[in-house]
Amino acid sequence: TAADCALLDAVLCGAPLDLEPLLLPGLRVGVPGPLFWQNLDPEVQRAGQAVLAALQNAGVVLVDCDVGITVDQCNQTGMAIAMGETLASLRDYLASHGQPFDAVHFAARIASADVRAIVSTLLAPAPDTLATYQQALTQQRTALQKAFADCFDRHRLDALVFPTAPRPAARIGEDDNVMLNGEAVSTFFTFTRNVGPGSVAGLPG
Repeated sequence: TAADCALLDAVLCGAPLDLEPLLLPGLRVGVPGPLFWQNLDPEVQRAGQAVLAALQNAGVVLVDCDVGITVDQCNQTGMAIAMGETLASLRDYLASHGQPFDAVHFAARIASADVRAIVSTLLAPAPDTLATYQQALTQQRTALQKAFADCFDRHRLDALVFPTAPRPAARIGEDDNVMLNGEAVSTFFTFTRNVGPGSVAGLPG
């Protein structure tokens, strides 16, 4: 629930839990179709449309909008940042607890095949990984943040609404690929497609 999210945020940030609930009538909520609502599983599409109808019935003003970003932009920026920070962050975290960090041993013990493959690529980073990371962090991420801000300003939005994932949860064993509307697609990038942009831009969702 929203209350659970607020409580978790207050605990993590050390902030007081004194949020005032928003009144739904007149709230302007963007429906970012070109990116977040495309190529959805029919079950997710039906559930999403039901949510939109419920919001509209509650007095929310739904606004069709385009954030102006692409899946590829978000994937490339997010992966570059993850590639530059993952191992260093894990090493620092364990060091703060007095624990050694063996990256090879860590990667080998990851149970999920797709995540294991991605982390394994970090063990032998390309020569330009640092430069790519810096560019993603300082330029591409900034551009994504500006795209979101411009969309909110242009349409006078209070929030965006979209499905968290394009399809229902994958079955155990569907680590590399899943079927989406008759096509075999990457499990990792399918389930991170809609949550990746906000994560990269540092936006709450």
